[in-house]
Amino acid sequence: MKIGLFVSAFGMAVATPAYAEPTRVVVRVLSQDGKFVGDHTGGARITLRDAKSGKTLAQGITKGGTGNTDRIMRATGRSPLLQTDGAATFDTIVDIAEPTLVDLEVAGPLGRLGSLLQVKSQRWMVPGQAIDIGNGWMVELPGLAITPTAMRSGSAVVVQAKVELMCGCPITPGENGMHRSMW
Repeated sequence: MKIGLFVSAFGMAVATPAYAEPTRVVVRVLSQDGKFVGDHTGGARITLRDAKSGKTLAQGITKGGTGNTDRIMRATGRSPLLQTDGAATFDTIVDIAEPTLVDLEVAGPLGRLGSLLQVKSQRWMVPGQAIDIGNGWMVELPGLAITPTAMRSGSAVVVQAKVELMCGCPITPGENGMHRSMW
């Protein structure tokens, strides 16, 4: 009789479904050699997916400022803290019931569609173990944002382009990013 109760109780425990546990994730997108991608350039689209099933766990856009220039540009050492209050983030809660391999897809900057790039990253998430310490889950967006304009000037075509980092910052301090050529 005792063995039957044990087997029955064990069977019920194994058959009980695991419940999802809310798990906080903070994503930050850093422009290569620049600052955070946020409101100034339209932000970056963030998608978190279960790598195994492809199910979307969360989606949104980074919101906020570009961060503290001095802190970011002077950072040294291993995994330096770059974020500050107000720096662009995507902050969400995902519900996972077991350790889950998660794909992070980033597309941005959304306000510079001609220069939009996508990057991907992957990491394991454990239910209830927030990814929000330090910089959170930070990815780097490489390249430059180029916004061209062209106009005719007599028989010549004048091409002008604003060239900036993906965060909307100038490449060189004090520069406006405008470049002009005539053909």
